[in-house]
Amino acid sequence: MSNYLKDNHSIKKLKLGIVYIILLLGAFLIPTFLLGIPHLITQPINIIYLPIFILQWLVFIIYNYFQSFKLRLFSEYTFNLTPSWLLLLILIAELIYPGIILKTVEKIGVWVINWLRQPFKLGLKNISRQEIITLIGLFAVLTIIISERLKDGLLNVAFTMGFVPVKLFFMLVLLPLLIIIITVKSPLLKNIENLLLMSEKG
Repeated sequence: MSNYLKDNHSIKKLKLGIVYIILLLGAFLIPTFLLGIPHLITQPINIIYLPIFILQWLVFIIYNYFQSFKLRLFSEYTFNLTPSWLLLLILIAELIYPGIILKTVEKIGVWVINWLRQPFKLGLKNISRQEIITLIGLFAVLTIIISERLKDGLLNVAFTMGFVPVKLFFMLVLLPLLIIIITVKSPLLKNIENLLLMSEKG
């Protein structure tokens, strides 16, 4: 990874990656804030605690994902650390091809952004093979999620709760995705990208 960061152009792209991380955090923070608006209407004095809430939310998200990532790197996290196959795979890949992890993340990110920025099309005539594969992949992921929820019983519980699960699904899943898509397609983000990639070092 150090070889990747030695390149000035790669540092600019890393800064751009930070911009997209902020975008992801903002996309999920906004719906969380919207869910709290009814509470703020009844108790508007609590608006003064909004900065503390945002800070706590950021700490919680970072800590939560850090713990999740750590559990994936170490299959047994005790006094005797047991590295997982994922950690071994990462170390071997970095030893053979230094910087390959960040380069792979960059390529995936660029592909996703370019895919999101494609003009929206209706109809089935112009669907490419790549788009069909993507739809099949998304359908497979959705099928796995539904099957897992059926096994643990959460889906049955959700059905008994009426409209609440639908509201939460829209606010915490669909709305963040919509915010991300609209922002990625916006001229403002494209201008920020050009500014970061064309800026001089220092």
